[in-house]
Amino acid sequence: MVGDIVLITAGNTIPADCLIYEAVNVSSDESALTGEPIELKKFPVTGDNVESNPVPLLLRSTLCATGSGKAIVCAVGENTMSGRAEQILTMEAD
Repeated sequence: MVGDIVLITAGNTIPADCLIYEAVNVSSDESALTGEPIELKKFPVTGDNVESNPVPLLLRSTLCATGSGKAIVCAVGENTMSGRAEQILTMEAD
């Protein structure tokens, strides 16, 4: 549910699109969604880096490869990045 707090640890599949606000050495494997084989380091959003933090998001159906942290759910179901991609693919198949 949007607004829920999610505890993230290495090996977890991310359940929804989330904004990281606490993290220790977090990286994610987004290859299932993007096709990119490289793990991406993720950094928590803070008041100091809110405008410049390039990767504070964890995406649904990706894997937390390393580290641990806390994140707040921003989008669920068809409103996630992967949910939108699924909708587009379904419309194109019809």
